[in-house]
Amino acid sequence: MISITFIGIVQSVMLPQWNKAVEIEHSEKLSYEIAKIGEAVTLSASTGKSNLIALKASLSYPERPFLVSPKFASATISTKELEVSIKGDGFNINEKTYAVIVSPNYYYSTKPEFIFEHTAVFKMYGDDTPILISEQGSFSKASVNVYILNTTFDSLAVTQPVNLIFEPISYGGSSFVDNVWVNFTCFDSETAKWWNETLIEIYGEDNVKRNGNWINVSVGNVYLSVSYLVVQALTAGEQEINIGRIANKLVPLQNTSIEYQMNIGDYKEFGVKVVDKYNNPVPNIDVSVGSSGACDITSTTGKSDNGGQVKATIRAVNSGDCTINFNIPTSTVHYNIHVSSPSGGGTIFDVYWIEGESVSWNVSEEGNSKNLNFKVEYNGNPVYNAQVYFSIDNPSIISITPTEGKTNESGIVSITLNALDNGDTNVFGTCANSADVITVSIESVGLVNNPPSQPSLTTDKDRYYVGETITATAFGSTDPDGDPIIYEYKFVNQTDGGILQDWSSDNTYTIASGLEGKIIRVYARACDNKSACSLEAYKDVGIIKTITLYPTDDAYVYEVSPSSNYGSSTSLHVQSYRFWGLNFNERTYIKFNLSSISSTSYVLDAKLQLYAYSSNAQNRNYEVHKVTSNWDENTITWSSQPSFETTATDTISPTSNSWNAWTVTSDVQNMISGNNYGWCIKDESESSRSQKYTHFYSKEYSDTAYHPKLVVEYSPI
Repeated sequence: MISITFIGIVQSVMLPQWNKAVEIEHSEKLSYEIAKIGEAVTLSASTGKSNLIALKASLSYPERPFLVSPKFASATISTKELEVSIKGDGFNINEKTYAVIVSPNYYYSTKPEFIFEHTAVFKMYGDDTPILISEQGSFSKASVNVYILNTTFDSLAVTQPVNLIFEPISYGGSSFVDNVWVNFTCFDSETAKWWNETLIEIYGEDNVKRNGNWINVSVGNVYLSVSYLVVQALTAGEQEINIGRIANKLVPLQNTSIEYQMNIGDYKEFGVKVVDKYNNPVPNIDVSVGSSGACDITSTTGKSDNGGQVKATIRAVNSGDCTINFNIPTSTVHYNIHVSSPSGGGTIFDVYWIEGESVSWNVSEEGNSKNLNFKVEYNGNPVYNAQVYFSIDNPSIISITPTEGKTNESGIVSITLNALDNGDTNVFGTCANSADVITVSIESVGLVNNPPSQPSLTTDKDRYYVGETITATAFGSTDPDGDPIIYEYKFVNQTDGGILQDWSSDNTYTIASGLEGKIIRVYARACDNKSACSLEAYKDVGIIKTITLYPTDDAYVYEVSPSSNYGSSTSLHVQSYRFWGLNFNERTYIKFNLSSISSTSYVLDAKLQLYAYSSNAQNRNYEVHKVTSNWDENTITWSSQPSFETTATDTISPTSNSWNAWTVTSDVQNMISGNNYGWCIKDESESSRSQKYTHFYSKEYSDTAYHPKLVVEYSPI
């Protein structure tokens, strides 16, 4: 009978508290995971590669033998349609974008709602003020980066981990704008208020307007980019996305409002960039190039490259005017050129290739690139700072960099050839009305040693203590030539700079003292047995640091004296008592400056500690509540005390003549990236018939060893 009664008490009282603690811990971990969404979006748009964020949105509860406990709490991942428009300076964009909402369906605690919109991430409980958990990355004084998200889902319920995959469709463009309006809607009026305040801090009140959920911001003299991404939410695998980038117009790479001057025999390169409606480059588009009049086209790339560019080299052949035309069905660009005969009727300079009239190039022996040198002389002396243009007649064989340059003090300008295929091609160099040609014969392309592919990289943990060892593991690289590969590693102090351990096959690094609170960047690369190495992969890990903070404000309030202030008292009081119809309850308020902990940090543990020098409340429950509005120790009274969260963060039973500690880890995590108004400490059941009190030392007490403190253990990421 006793066992059944005990199990019943555990089932009804202790089980909810245990599972509530599990939910709170899950919520904090989920906050950290969702905070990475903004980083994934910006990284996808800047690199053109898909990025994945793994979310453990649902929760598995621990097994509770003999108790009735749920196995899991599902989560809902949904979207909300928003709007974005950009007007001015050639932009006329009206698009739908989407907020992503993650909602774990907890059984025992208040259900949070995580909202990602326009690169910012918020955490909300019902209609409460949103808590910022990840800063926006779209707006700054120098640039505006608009990210338009489309999704392959509306809403789904999940009970297992979910991968959010961000696939960039349109990206890579940036335009300097004199004045544009960027207008967008927000998740609700509360997040709109945050955006309004944030953008006013950047651009000023005259340039930012809010109307309900709409934000209108005027920006000028900034670089503007617009990226379009598709978001998938999958529990396994990845869907193929077939959304093409559509060419909208051609953008000239040179000024089209002037008439270019050339002499007969001169070569010059002109080009355009193919862009879509977001002003982002579109590759692999056929662009027709034609000339009329006194110029011939000697070479053209024909299709747009990865940067959307198409270039053509022209040669001035006769005196007169000529026009170069670049065309796609929706757009045309013209360049106008006037060609003159050289003054004096003859050549001005003596020009020649130092390597002679021809050169043979065995790529397998000499490598995939080769330098050539072009010299300009006048009366046998080198000419300094002479403008030289270069072109080729077979762009399928080689590419050249640069296509124009100026001679050095020795009268020489160098170019680099990159081998594309076997065969012969002519390389032309032109200075004023003087030109020379060299024939390049290429063989053994394809026999060159290629480097391995970029590896993937993991570490055994994300955060470490000083004295622990980072173990990195690179994997997944392959060598296109079938050569054996080894993985090499490098460890760098990313916070302060400096190499901690240079490239070697050692994949471990033991963290030295002095690195607390730093970020270590771990690099990995794959190298073959011929010393060709892949692109580097990297991962950042955080080194854990413990700091002790002391309060900026502390005071207690007294219900029986509701207008009195006790901010200068050397003690802090918590009391529960009702006598003769009067409430003698006392509460303590305390606040700390958390600015020394960056908003992107991950808090592993935080303890609020007060020293009790007198107490008769050993069997009472003292709660700590997160305060939700501001206050000052010199003015706070019972009547003016701020609001606080109804659910206690932690509860303890006080002990006299010792330190009393409450765990406030989740609160500190929220405070470093949101509002920080400190805590209220109170008796769980106020207005008791017998007087139950505890007196703690305050920050005004003479012996600083007993001052209240907040001990925080955190990692910078």
